[in-house]
Amino acid sequence: METIPRDQCMKHWKPGDFSVLSWNLLADVYLDGQIEAENADYSHVTNANADWVSSRWPLVQAEVTEATPDVACFQEVRAGIFDRDLKPFFDALGYEGLMVSGSHKAKWDEKNAPDLRVGVATFWARDAFELVDAVHRSRTMGVVLRGTSGHSVAMLNVHLEGNPKAPVARLRQLQKTLRDLEGKASHHGVVVAGDFNCLLGSSACSAFLAFGSVEPGVPEWGRPCPPEVVKVPPHAYMLAAAGGFRSAYDPSCAAGMTGVWSFGDEFTFCASPGGPVDGLDQIWATPTSLALVARRRLFRSDEHRTGILEGGLPSASEPSDHIPIGAVYRWTDGDKIDLKVAIAAAAIAASAPAALRSLEEVQAELDALLAACPFDRDADRIEYVELMDDLPGLPAKRRPTPEQIGVLKDRRSRKAALTKTLSSDAQQMLKRATTLAKEIKKRQQQLAVATADTKSDASTTTPAAARAGADASDQSTSPTTSEQGKPAELSTAAASGTGV
Repeated sequence: METIPRDQCMKHWKPGDFSVLSWNLLADVYLDGQIEAENADYSHVTNANADWVSSRWPLVQAEVTEATPDVACFQEVRAGIFDRDLKPFFDALGYEGLMVSGSHKAKWDEKNAPDLRVGVATFWARDAFELVDAVHRSRTMGVVLRGTSGHSVAMLNVHLEGNPKAPVARLRQLQKTLRDLEGKASHHGVVVAGDFNCLLGSSACSAFLAFGSVEPGVPEWGRPCPPEVVKVPPHAYMLAAAGGFRSAYDPSCAAGMTGVWSFGDEFTFCASPGGPVDGLDQIWATPTSLALVARRRLFRSDEHRTGILEGGLPSASEPSDHIPIGAVYRWTDGDKIDLKVAIAAAAIAASAPAALRSLEEVQAELDALLAACPFDRDADRIEYVELMDDLPGLPAKRRPTPEQIGVLKDRRSRKAALTKTLSSDAQQMLKRATTLAKEIKKRQQQLAVATADTKSDASTTTPAAARAGADASDQSTSPTTSEQGKPAELSTAAASGTGV
């Protein structure tokens, strides 16, 4: 995978690719009364650096002109600035755009000042995409864009709830907008970008996107998420896209730690000197249809990063308290799958009785999970898969020998050691994989029993009964009674691995 310097153009990275930029611009209404004031949130920021017209807006224009992405997703956009500054600027560069100004407003907003409302805005290059459909909620907006190649991508721009103690609210905001997208115009891939207000790799939202739903005990901001996160309905892209979403950036090294939000290497937010936070800003995509080929560097140099850590944001060179992030995607072999149709088909399959789910389908989900699980090394992945297999020679209905018990304990310890080194998201993935492996083993045992019973029935048939059966078959070549049909149905079910 390639790395894009911040001063390099992202547009049409290579033929067939498309680029995405995401950036929280820091709405100026949140700076009012917070500049050069004692104990204020932005007391380190000078009035000159905070001014939108003379300082911050020119820096935004310069950054966008350098990057020139195919799609740009912005958060904390004030409605008045969208109309006065952003829209004319992007129009001149060859972009179309939409904005939703949500019900979440700055506390200084009044009914007679609608231009102070803050929301998200998405722009797309006219020579790369055309708008097909759109959905929006108070803090999120999704657009379905059709590319020149005929592929359609659903772009979801999010600015999730900012209260650290509200993981359920963030999760529901994300889940509801994905649900809105599921039934919209045909699309072959999905990209989710924006300010998540939670750490990448250690949050309910990360688990939700990666695995479809959230297991109990997922940590966020140093504490376990409340039980309510488990009740949030799963997103349908987990089944339709065969593996959910994958992040463009690596999880934070501080993920899962308490009170440590960054080691100062790859942060995307630094609103105060010495206060960096990793991975608040994120980009995710459906990997079966969109392959990540490049991602944008967060900093121009080590000196640039150090300067941000020491001085905080915004500054004379950075117009926001967030760092812009970006990624380039390429359509894969799975790009022809219409996810709208696939979701509908998956919903029908999910509504069928569990017994009708084939062994092959369960095995396919297990294989996809193990392949997508972010092990530190491929050798660890291979070892874990081997440890999941049954111990050869283990008796089915008798107590294992002392030697076998020792081997089983050793395998269990090795699995635990491997799992302990992984992120919480990866651990959830392996937990699901273990459940699937148990289901597969159960199905295989049921299949073996059904096959043995069928053979036993055949071996105990008397010669007279065999002759009677032969006589009956001569009289009627198309059995119609239920009793005659049962053995054939059971045999078919056993052979296919379903219905047993």
